[in-house]
Amino acid sequence: MLHFLKSNIYLTHELSNDITDEVWTTDFPACVNDADAEGIYEGVKLNKFNYLEDLAANPKFILDKKNVMLNRQELNGFVLSWYDSCVKRKAISNCVDRVQWLNDYISCYTFMYEHIKYAYEGALTYYEALADADLMRIDMARLRDITSYGVHNMDKLNPQPEVSWMLEDYLKNNRKSVWANYLTEYIRGNIRGMRYKRAVARRAPAGFPELTIRLDVDMTIDDVDFSNKQAVYYFDNPFELDFHTNYIYIARMCGEVDN
Repeated sequence: MLHFLKSNIYLTHELSNDITDEVWTTDFPACVNDADAEGIYEGVKLNKFNYLEDLAANPKFILDKKNVMLNRQELNGFVLSWYDSCVKRKAISNCVDRVQWLNDYISCYTFMYEHIKYAYEGALTYYEALADADLMRIDMARLRDITSYGVHNMDKLNPQPEVSWMLEDYLKNNRKSVWANYLTEYIRGNIRGMRYKRAVARRAPAGFPELTIRLDVDMTIDDVDFSNKQAVYYFDNPFELDFHTNYIYIARMCGEVDN
């Protein structure tokens, strides 16, 4: 999922009855009829909304919504609006390949489901299997052109850039960015998470497979060695089940950085 202001932005494919919280979604992927949603997504407090009429027409609609779910087309429009606002307000330079970013973000899901699926038979839940099938169809089509679906003005919300955009801004501007301190705190949070999981896993006599990146809690973004392919772990903790940024796009950036 993505973090936007105080909201978590999901794809509608992620909707399942494992979410024990209130959600605002534009679709119920597992339902033929909306009336069936309450029974199929048992335990989830559901609210359905119309992206164009509610969110695109009124960006402030999102301000009090913790969990928001959009389909692929809507997510494209939302992300483009978000990015355009950041560039226009000079929160970042216009450095991100938006088509690549949008394609890579969907690949983050298909890549994850593929690896879960092959872990063992039956690893995917019903909802994950449904999402995998739908996203594979989307991924095979691939986004070739930027879509303007529901692009709207977010300037009044003053949103900060998505983490992967901050990182590209930092790298493309010779490791200088107004977001350097934010990125430092972000990687430190992931370092603490990796150190914790490593410490717990070392209870076994065999120990824990060593990472090849530094895990110093006082590291800054300037200390990151981007020539190491594992540098992506600073932005996507590999020991967490969920991802919170576009890790495939970041991995691509890490592979292109000349240290």
